[in-house]
Amino acid sequence: MVPYVNPAAPGVEVPHKRTLTPVQWDGFPEAVGKRYRGDARFAQAEHLGHEDWWGFGAPDMPIVDVDTGEVVDIDCRVRDRQDEYLEWHAREVDGVLRSITFVCEGWDYFQFLFRQGDKGREHVAKRYRDCTGDDSITPEDLEAPATLGFRLPNGRVEPFVRKGDLNPRNRFNRENGIVHLSHRANNLAAEVTLAVTSALPRADANDQLVDGDDAKRLICCTLAGDPARSSDPNIAAGAYLGVTDPEKPQRFTLTDPIGLYIADFAYGMLQHPDGESAPRDYWTPTRGKDADPISARETSRILRLHLEVPEGEGVLGEMLIDGNAIEHPAQLAELVRMHLLVDTWDAPEGVVVPPIACRGGCCRDTRTTLLDSYRAQDGPRCGPGEVDAYPDLLKRTGAAAPAPVAEAPTMSRRRP
Repeated sequence: MVPYVNPAAPGVEVPHKRTLTPVQWDGFPEAVGKRYRGDARFAQAEHLGHEDWWGFGAPDMPIVDVDTGEVVDIDCRVRDRQDEYLEWHAREVDGVLRSITFVCEGWDYFQFLFRQGDKGREHVAKRYRDCTGDDSITPEDLEAPATLGFRLPNGRVEPFVRKGDLNPRNRFNRENGIVHLSHRANNLAAEVTLAVTSALPRADANDQLVDGDDAKRLICCTLAGDPARSSDPNIAAGAYLGVTDPEKPQRFTLTDPIGLYIADFAYGMLQHPDGESAPRDYWTPTRGKDADPISARETSRILRLHLEVPEGEGVLGEMLIDGNAIEHPAQLAELVRMHLLVDTWDAPEGVVVPPIACRGGCCRDTRTTLLDSYRAQDGPRCGPGEVDAYPDLLKRTGAAAPAPVAEAPTMSRRRP
């Protein structure tokens, strides 16, 4: 029996008595914070490019029509370092920050809607018009004019969107506003994969149960997500800990409606120039549901959050964060907490799920402490300046691991 339960599967019944359990993580990208120290991390968090597809340091690549091989004049950069299921867009007037909007709706949800005929296409276009203030946007502006792909330095073409589908890497979601997430990994499918993959107990090289309290070690073992993020390891551990509780093992499912949400924001950290804390109502949830009462953060399902100082009370760019001037919009992202929600209940008595072996491990960059995973069948691929972060996860056969093949860029975070 797999501890994760799909309530939509035929013949599956979820008990009425279950516990709502939030799993939280930080909204600011952890990998950026580890790679760039001090205030440099803020500007770097708003980088635009293709790193979400090819890894840190990857250059912008030509966009081509997959069928003809011809270069297409289209800008498909995204917020490629905002990878914690939270992305944002700031509005400035005369160089002064006036507002910032945070979103956490996956691009794949909007792509699904866009595939539902004319009504779906128009619904998505209307959301774009409402969120950007650009009343001229049509479905045709949002669709991919051809099957598009990246042309790699070795000549290979990697497709990323089909002709006629919503192109989630479009300019309207980047230049004048924000509608949905754009980073490749920021999608709902990833949430479901994490939940399912994290539902099985895991055994390390010594046949000991992998401890879910070490979220990074766990996700290196399962390869369920990206160990360099704050989100993926915490999501995986949140599910795994209940499943492997020896005293009271749990079953769980993702809470309906499935989503990744803004859980809370440290509104008290935002201050007027005189040091007085700004009121909470400067922050306005414009899509989704805020907690009611405010203290019940586990009920929060905010999908879109707008921060702006009301007219006559100052401007956002002149405010302080815990006494420090706002030099960059990304500073405000550090005030935002994310979560997803799972429903848990007691597992049937006498049912034991045996642990399975780890699927892989991780290398740690000794300069940044960033992690990068490798699969068990390939063996560790730790290069210069790296160490195997958890050498006890995999049983060693004594065979030498194959050397990494350097050709096209990869999804690795540690390889420039």
